[in-house]
Amino acid sequence: MRMCHTHRMMFLELAEALYREGKRDRCQEVMDFADQGLPAYNIPYDYTSASMAAIRYALGDKEKANEVMRAVAESCVEYLRWGDTLGREQRRSVQTTLQQQLAIFGYVLQSANHYQATELVDEYYPIYEQYANYCFHTRIASYGLSRQR
Repeated sequence: MRMCHTHRMMFLELAEALYREGKRDRCQEVMDFADQGLPAYNIPYDYTSASMAAIRYALGDKEKANEVMRAVAESCVEYLRWGDTLGREQRRSVQTTLQQQLAIFGYVLQSANHYQATELVDEYYPIYEQYANYCFHTRIASYGLSRQR
């Protein structure tokens, strides 16, 4: 599984390079090839997938980008809800992981907000805000996400 994630990251690097060079058609082909060869039902989306979704937003493929972002957001929410069920000592032992998930969640929402995926932001922002404020006593501004409309 780890090598599959590595391959997905390599496709991301190639797609980013093609995008920077203005080769949008080739970038789209790489993204589609990566999805075909490394499907989410076999290799679940993770934090690197959020960066791939950001490229899809930039390419105008909002539907696929939203699908990926929603999957990454759901994974983050699952981790955060799990962390909320733990006792104080148990939570302390996984605090770093939970904070990483919160940061990834924040990145997902930042990207969705930037590319005007308002339905995604509207759906997940209240959950993000809840965990940022109440579970971790973290200021939302520290993740660079603010509710802008």
